[in-house]
Amino acid sequence: MPRLTLLLITLLLPTQLGCIWDRDTLASEIAGRQDAIKVIAGWFDRYPPQYYLMRLERVTAELEKDPTNLALYDDAAVASDRLGNPDAAIAWMKKKQAHLHLEPKDAPQPNHHYRTLANLGTFHAHRWVKARLAAPAEVPPLDDLRAAEQLIAQAITENPDAHFGREKYQLMMIQWLLTEDVEMESSTNPLVKLILTPVDNDKDTGYLADEGIPDAVDGLSGMIELGSGWRSADLFNLLALCLHAEGRSQPALMAWIRSTDLRESGIPSIHPSKNLIPPRPDIAEVEDPEIFKTFYTQITEAADQRHQSRTAYLLARLDRGEHPDTHPDFWNDWKEPAFPTPPSTTAIFIKANLRTLMVGIFVFTGLMLTLRRFLRARRTATP
Repeated sequence: MPRLTLLLITLLLPTQLGCIWDRDTLASEIAGRQDAIKVIAGWFDRYPPQYYLMRLERVTAELEKDPTNLALYDDAAVASDRLGNPDAAIAWMKKKQAHLHLEPKDAPQPNHHYRTLANLGTFHAHRWVKARLAAPAEVPPLDDLRAAEQLIAQAITENPDAHFGREKYQLMMIQWLLTEDVEMESSTNPLVKLILTPVDNDKDTGYLADEGIPDAVDGLSGMIELGSGWRSADLFNLLALCLHAEGRSQPALMAWIRSTDLRESGIPSIHPSKNLIPPRPDIAEVEDPEIFKTFYTQITEAADQRHQSRTAYLLARLDRGEHPDTHPDFWNDWKEPAFPTPPSTTAIFIKANLRTLMVGIFVFTGLMLTLRRFLRARRTATP
């Protein structure tokens, strides 16, 4: 029981950085990217520990029979990482490296050389984050972060478009963590610049494109969905800033609420410097924010219910020895619920501007009555 409790606690730690490769990554990307609002709500697939324990046991046995099956090393490493053991994940990648010579040098992307770089970099970053969260008052040595920066940069050089270009935001996040106070003002990292000077715009929504990060919202959303950033206050706050910079104030408000909820639950920023904690975006221009706060509550509750139902469905079949990897019909009986309908923008506009509309009608009516009396008086005075 203590061992299981420790495992569950480890799984709840916010593993904040990373785009990793295994069979689930490929399946998710084939299905397409999630909308930012769904990511904020938590409306995406997450798996219980048993899912990864079963996969790890199976692929370990398969690799003992055939150690040349390169894809299985990724599955074993990612499963280990998801179970809160980045040391084992790194060890699996080291074993895989011994067999990389078996892959043709001209193998198409995403090939195994690239995947190994991307996974290794991510696991080093996760190991640093785990150490940082284990002792929030201390900053662990930066060796893992520097190794992650080098490996992810190499992976991007080999395959710039992997994960829909999302890895460049992983690299920016790692570089953000490595930015010291004395380097802040001179930093060219767009995320650091956005933190230091949040965009304050009502009409100009071109900041992200001007800074060369037009797909930042997709990149950060993908890190939350596929990189285990669901419990990262930093990522959601950065997402809020980027959404606001795009002029999407309502989703920005929801992302900021999610970040606030995480901080209030005891999850701190992992940046070593308090001066680089992402600030709250200026979301004063949100029309009738209470409507969107209510919608946020609605979608998060619906997402929680979906996750609980999906987890129950998974566990019932995993307990029978079935697994999505080995049973093609595993999901046949799963019925995906409908995502809640967003509030009508027309209704929000009318409600938010009702007072102005009533004043306008009153003024217009008064002017028309005055004009009518003027014209009547003029006709009466005319001989």
